[in-house]
Amino acid sequence: MPLRIQGNRDAFEAERTNYLLQSLSRHAAAGTFDCVVIAMPPSDIEAGRAAFAGWPGLNIRIMDETELVPEVADQGTVSGWTKQQIIKLAGAARLEGDFVLTLDADALCVKPISRDILLPSGKALIDPGGTHRTSWWNASARLLGVKKPNGGRTIGVTPVLMSSEICRRTLDRLTKRAPKGDWFEYLVKALRSNALHQYIPGYKHWYRWSEYTLYFLVGREEGLLDRYHTPAGTREHPDRLLWENSVWRFECFDRLREEEPGGIFLVVQSNMKEPYPLVREKMLEYGLIEPAQVERIGQ
Repeated sequence: MPLRIQGNRDAFEAERTNYLLQSLSRHAAAGTFDCVVIAMPPSDIEAGRAAFAGWPGLNIRIMDETELVPEVADQGTVSGWTKQQIIKLAGAARLEGDFVLTLDADALCVKPISRDILLPSGKALIDPGGTHRTSWWNASARLLGVKKPNGGRTIGVTPVLMSSEICRRTLDRLTKRAPKGDWFEYLVKALRSNALHQYIPGYKHWYRWSEYTLYFLVGREEGLLDRYHTPAGTREHPDRLLWENSVWRFECFDRLREEEPGGIFLVVQSNMKEPYPLVREKMLEYGLIEPAQVERIGQ
């Protein structure tokens, strides 16, 4: 999970992260995770170690993001949103283990999980689709020199189980396509804040990609999706990784009164317009967090 807590425009990222960690500690069977990696800027490391200690069974590792993905160091003209996508993709390629579950601070685990649930028969659950814009598919296909999807199942959004092998092959493909083999610059050049591309009307719709659209396209091209993934949201595996009816807007909390979450995780969107203390009260009201958790986390 890429995370920044100091200097973040949102002062509640650490609190949200602790609710996520508590939910994982509560619902994950022993041995589900080798470790939980939180990749942070160098200036955040000590604060992160203090903020996220003590959750049993998770083996939390606070890592310097510039050691995990050296390419993101000293990249002041690259947005945080772009960096975190690169950290997920390249970090999954470089961490030990066959699969990596990507996380964001605004996710919560709401159902029991284990390796058998997440990796039935050794294959990672993959959601059938997500809120990937058509333009992201177009940009990713151009960068990779492949065709974009033409309907059918694709891939969801965070949390996503990623095969380390497909992530490595994605970086390999980008390296071969990139001038001078610089895959990082190949991805970010047009998206830098000082890029001339920004003067092209609608330039982000032309150049904006996502880590998951890149990943899916490479997995498809190399015939690896069926080797490493099995569909979620089916009769055999009814729960998706992410409940698509998550709390994307404040009024979406009302869904929790009417529906049982249809996913292992749900999101309480971090960038809602309402002040976070109101969001926290709603989370308490619907049982997503408990008063004892709020007290422990220091609110």
